[in-house]
Amino acid sequence: MKKLSIGIATLLFATLMQASVTAANIAQPKTQLNIKQIESNTSFAGQELFSSACDAYFKAQVIEDGTEVSKMYAKAISDISKACAIEPLNADYYLLGSQIWRGKGGISYAKSYFAKAENLLKQKLELVPNDISTNLDYAIACYAGDVRFWNNYSKYQKQAEKHAEKVITLCKAELKKEDNSNLVRVMAMANLILNNKDECLELLLKAKKMDTQEKGFSLLKFFGFEDEKIEHKTANVFYCDLFENTVVKGQWLWLADSKNVDKEFLLYYMTDEARNNDL
Repeated sequence: MKKLSIGIATLLFATLMQASVTAANIAQPKTQLNIKQIESNTSFAGQELFSSACDAYFKAQVIEDGTEVSKMYAKAISDISKACAIEPLNADYYLLGSQIWRGKGGISYAKSYFAKAENLLKQKLELVPNDISTNLDYAIACYAGDVRFWNNYSKYQKQAEKHAEKVITLCKAELKKEDNSNLVRVMAMANLILNNKDECLELLLKAKKMDTQEKGFSLLKFFGFEDEKIEHKTANVFYCDLFENTVVKGQWLWLADSKNVDKEFLLYYMTDEARNNDL
């Protein structure tokens, strides 16, 4: 493994475990998004392949053996290609694909995957312009996605800021109706896009505290007839801890320019298929 602090290395292992739980042909599909497609559930097979691609991509970042790195990239590319074939209207898959290809050095593929993801997110926004999760996803894509390497990135930065501000406005309106720690976390992510890191941390700490005091949960483990409670971190606790151990310290889970740690954090967030649950 490349040199990382003990704390970061431990966190990386936990992060890889969290990701496990939670192509050549990328032509634009002719089918356009509609409300029914937006509301439909993702397929189990697609999610499995997406999670496997995430795991392989993350491992490729932290191992030093060149042969193993190549194997991990090959697996990541194969799995995300299959996932996109199963769910050709899932923007998350294409965003991950753009990261994988960028890391591998396939710049044209990275740009094509990103363009596909952006197109899908824009279509979705046309159908549900005030959907909080879609606005946040689009803002993250425009701020942290492969487009940041493009010459016209400033145009996308403005789009990212516009939709991040909209997310904050929408969240504040919803929070007036009812407390929701997940919405507080979403506001934190939007503030990070706006480079309000102190506000982001404050909101993540608030969401973490709300879960610890009010919404902390446990899962049940069944071994035969044994019924045992096991405490688990909520998503808000997890992301607050991850933020404090990476963005605050200016060090990502693998080697990355300190000025891009916030972007890596947001891109990791986009690999969490459950991030928009309970909003």
